[in-house]
Amino acid sequence: MMKTLGIVVSGFPGIGKSHFTANTKLKVSDSDSSQFDKSGFPRNYVDEIARRRTEYDIVLVSSHEEVRAELDRQKIPYQIVHPGHECKEEYLQRYRDRGNSDLFVSLLDKHWDHWIDGCLYDGSGDVNELRSVNGYRLGSGRYLADVIPRIVEFETQRVASAATTEHTKEKP
Repeated sequence: MMKTLGIVVSGFPGIGKSHFTANTKLKVSDSDSSQFDKSGFPRNYVDEIARRRTEYDIVLVSSHEEVRAELDRQKIPYQIVHPGHECKEEYLQRYRDRGNSDLFVSLLDKHWDHWIDGCLYDGSGDVNELRSVNGYRLGSGRYLADVIPRIVEFETQRVASAATTEHTKEKP
């Protein structure tokens, strides 16, 4: 059995997760958080993400803060991919072009800056100790597919480095 990469990517709406999933040779799971029971959310969602990591090269997940906080609690590493603040109008048009509801578009319009800021820093913990997260900011005209090679390279090196560190610790 071939080992999967097991990379988790937290992706902002409109970055091209569905397009990437349909057009890659990697084994990808695009996990829709809206399909999970809200009474156990986000733990039930992240438990499923943890399971899928063993089956897929890349698991694409929600960028909601509570999901990322639970990923941190469960010590599941992830990369976040999000647009820059300056891409707001481009993304609002992407949402319209893909058929999102007016309610969805207006929600993103209203909360854009706050949600992009939330992607830049992870506040899961003491609000006074925000830490920068691992991630990629997409400029205009850019998509998830543009940064996946860098994410795969980074995560592959991170895992190799961790394995080397563990192997070194085991020696007397």
